[in-house]
Amino acid sequence: MDTQQITTSNPRYIGIPKRLLAMFIDNFVTIIVTTFVVFGQTQPQSPAKILAYLVVAVLIAGAYFVLLESSAEQATLGKMALGIMVTNSQGKKLTVSQAVIRYLSKGIWVIVIFIAAIFAAVNAQNSSLLALAGLVVLIAALGNLLAGLMVLFNPEKQALHDRIAKTFVIDVEDRPGKLPQKALLQIAAVALISGLLFHLVPSSPAPETGRITPPSPSPTVPPPQPSSISEATTIDLCGVQEEVFSPVSFIDGVWQLQFSVGSTVHLSTLTMKGESGMMQTEYFDDDTNEKKAVVQTIKLRQSPSGFWLFGSDPVDATTKKPADRYIPDNIYRQKRPDGSFVTFNCVANQVRLPASMNFIRD
Repeated sequence: MDTQQITTSNPRYIGIPKRLLAMFIDNFVTIIVTTFVVFGQTQPQSPAKILAYLVVAVLIAGAYFVLLESSAEQATLGKMALGIMVTNSQGKKLTVSQAVIRYLSKGIWVIVIFIAAIFAAVNAQNSSLLALAGLVVLIAALGNLLAGLMVLFNPEKQALHDRIAKTFVIDVEDRPGKLPQKALLQIAAVALISGLLFHLVPSSPAPETGRITPPSPSPTVPPPQPSSISEATTIDLCGVQEEVFSPVSFIDGVWQLQFSVGSTVHLSTLTMKGESGMMQTEYFDDDTNEKKAVVQTIKLRQSPSGFWLFGSDPVDATTKKPADRYIPDNIYRQKRPDGSFVTFNCVANQVRLPASMNFIRD
């Protein structure tokens, strides 16, 4: 049997308790750094984005362990805090290749678990593949446990990754309180580059938050646009088929409108003068995790049953660029004989959204 021993005199090998505590500190540090690097990505992402997150986590953790354990201090921050270090059989610092082998042979189990978990999430509807991914996670977790427990069964207290890399974890006396600045700067550079690459990976395309994208309208009944509505035009919108024409009365002033798509409330401020106006609509966009505002041109048209406000050319209020994924609003309002109002927003000629409309000021 190949027996690995360190040639320095009277080394004090480190067992499981100190290793676990150092691992806890190191994992906390790497998680904080990784979270900072991918800051802003809190929403569910595509499989490609999740895989990119895994790659970033592996690169940052790899740089952390490899660069610090092969530095002059021979220890990660967790090991430094506990007064222990990693050494080769001559009691000297590891080469970079040795540190890489140690990291990969230690981290391979966790990498396999993460990949299997991503595979399970992507194939959640397939029970056979889900069971296979669960089995892989179980085997990898068991392998990781057994690899760590090897410390209990050899006098040098080597885990499996120590045996593979021919390294030892030993106690250190009188360690100077000096941080390996060069290694820490290199880790920061790796984290920065990883973060930049991560944010270049596109997320799954999603429809504009709060907007419904229904099937394409029938080619025989195209959605009306204000520029195409002449003095008298027949429309068929959201179950209302009638003739619309230039208004004989107007709704000049500032109005407030409200409607909801699902649980997302849309608040609109409409300013009308004659048959033309502008409407700004604000809502919370879950895709970008921020409030959004869209401005569109409004045309007023009369009908035998009430009036219509036809929206067109939506523009992002912040960037001033066309909001291509925002479906223009078409507001219908009718006053019944009993004095009550019927108001709804007809989206893309098919979806009727209940709305409220209240006068604010002239």
